Amino acid sequence: MQLTCNCMKASSTLFATFRSLVVGFVAGLLLLIVWELRENATLLLFAVTLMGLAWYLNTKIAHHFHGHHHHSGDSALDAVTPAVLILANILHPAVDGFSFYQTLSNNGAAAALVVGGGIVVHEILRQSALIVAFRFVGIRWHTIVVTALLGITGGIGLGILESTVVEKYESIADLATIFAYAFVISEYSIHQHKTSKGKQVAFLLAGAIIAGVLHFFLSAH
Repeated sequence: MQLTCNCMKASSTLFATFRSLVVGFVAGLLLLIVWELRENATLLLFAVTLMGLAWYLNTKIAHHFHGHHHHSGDSALDAVTPAVLILANILHPAVDGFSFYQTLSNNGAAAALVVGGGIVVHEILRQSALIVAFRFVGIRWHTIVVTALLGITGGIGLGILESTVVEKYESIADLATIFAYAFVISEYSIHQHKTSKGKQVAFLLAGAIIAGVLHFFLSAH
């Protein structure tokens, strides 16, 4: 019994540590997107508004769902918030898929392989953070993964069709992604953690550094 308890405690601590890492990664991505919007005052204002809205909705959701207990169908939160989060998880991967195809077409298979590897690592960490946060609005992990795959496939398809839709409306994908990332970060701050503050900060910073390195790596290729 003692061994089982120790294993469960170790597993819980490991999960909490990984959670801090992926949330730090998402926070780093959020800062990078906001930084890229800095020259457009209108988009920047929208971004700040969406971050505030995500935080507000998360406090309401935490109160409404009481942690893990869901009351499906009795609140607008049951439909509106998950819909926006799912939309973001289609649009952002679509941009990744489009970028992958553009790299393949313009720079060849070797460059596409490098970019594809970066996208895979990027999505593994990003999807992990979303899976943890989105469970509080009743979105299961397989729904999150499938929508991301659909987005990537759609982005590649748009690249094959030589569509300009992704380039024209990338700012919409950025804003939806900002909302989703702010939601993830606010969920992390609201709910309890099973690691020390020092470890939380260390792994949050580590995640943010990984985001910066990946961003630089993908931009360079």
